[in-house]
Amino acid sequence: MRSTRRTPIIAIVTALVMAIHAFAASAPAAAAKVEPGFYRTAYDGGIYVMDDIPFAQARKITEQQWRDAGSPPLKPAPTAYIVYPWSPEIIAETVWDAGYGERTRVPITYQQWQTAGFPTPLRAPWSHGNILKYATSSELLISYPNERSTKLTYAQWQSSGFQSFTTLADSGYVRLPWSGHIIRMSSFSRAEGNHMSGEAWDFFGRATPRDQVRIAGDEVVQVPGSPALYYQAPPGVRAIGSSATRLYFQLTYPQWVAMGSPAPRVTY
Repeated sequence: MRSTRRTPIIAIVTALVMAIHAFAASAPAAAAKVEPGFYRTAYDGGIYVMDDIPFAQARKITEQQWRDAGSPPLKPAPTAYIVYPWSPEIIAETVWDAGYGERTRVPITYQQWQTAGFPTPLRAPWSHGNILKYATSSELLISYPNERSTKLTYAQWQSSGFQSFTTLADSGYVRLPWSGHIIRMSSFSRAEGNHMSGEAWDFFGRATPRDQVRIAGDEVVQVPGSPALYYQAPPGVRAIGSSATRLYFQLTYPQWVAMGSPAPRVTY
């Protein structure tokens, strides 16, 4: 019978610290693509089926779906366990097809790490990360390939040996304070960017935006015969999930006033 006794927090921290000091310097080379078949992940017992028609993809299925398929042999999933320098959190990464970027990445708990047999995590070197500083904030963010960005504290940057960073003088994040929209500006000089969803902002490390009432080239528009006012971003600032549609939405009266009550352009 499986014990439900809680592991003391000091034991968890001690085990993680010991593992961090035992990390291998680099990961072994992973296969470019796993063969089609059924696989089980060691940390949670999940079952995945790997298909390659019409393209490589791994799907998680239930035990019943596996039995309905005839209970085919389960191969161990090719999972690597990774820790990034700024956090003791362990990431389980299963690469199904490196060429297509088909992979499963899951932060695991101490209990899941224990279930997997305490595999030695691989430490991602600082040198493999890309440290950025945007024009709109003094903070530093680091990202690794296929991983979300993370803000670095001064102490974390110091522990990296003060790794060099890239300053993106023409890029950054702005927030329209009167509406709450957060926009990732890929180029201020060209007025190009994208309205960020919460999920996208999370992926980019929740970079601190600069409050900015207006974006160069934006305007308020009005349809003849209607009292409604609309905010229209510059042509290069796109709506969520669009590469062609500019950001455009109806304004409330308080929002229009907070913008400075700009005269609307009448559109026909």
